[in-house]
Amino acid sequence: MKFQYLTFDCYGTLIDWKKGIEAHLGELLRKNGVVPKKKIFPIYVKFEAEEFAESVPYWTPFSDTTETLKELGRRGYKRVILSNVDRDLLRETILRNGLEVDGFITAEDVGSYKPAVGHWNAFLERYKASKESTLHIAQSLYHDVLPATKLGFDVAWINRYGEGNGGLSPNYAFNDLKSLLTILR
Repeated sequence: MKFQYLTFDCYGTLIDWKKGIEAHLGELLRKNGVVPKKKIFPIYVKFEAEEFAESVPYWTPFSDTTETLKELGRRGYKRVILSNVDRDLLRETILRNGLEVDGFITAEDVGSYKPAVGHWNAFLERYKASKESTLHIAQSLYHDVLPATKLGFDVAWINRYGEGNGGLSPNYAFNDLKSLLTILR
């Protein structure tokens, strides 16, 4: 087994953040008398720090998330989430959605947001892991694939939304999380 550790981004990779944003921000806007005529996702940034943040733990996982995480655990991998949220929101997301992970590192823990490298440095230090024994798994090219690749980690890009690779060359590319099981025996 080449990898011992699997680090994951959470929102967009494990949790369907676009669906969550569309549903919960849409409700927040309707409640406040604003009915957008276009997609809600672009409006997200404006309300992110308000009451909308409380909806994050209620966003649902992708259909392949919980079973794939369980299977990876059964296969002996240590699963650690690296996320740009605070501890309470991530802890509640993990508990509410039954995500089986072995730990997590948040922006609150490291005092920075990805694509800054604080999450990966904290992971290496906390788990006494090496880059060579770790596979980083994420959907966001900008926040995860690019910085993890630059740091020397192997990366599996989970292209949930059928996007172009932006000229990046992750080690692996899949359309869903379950496909990881084909390379992680």
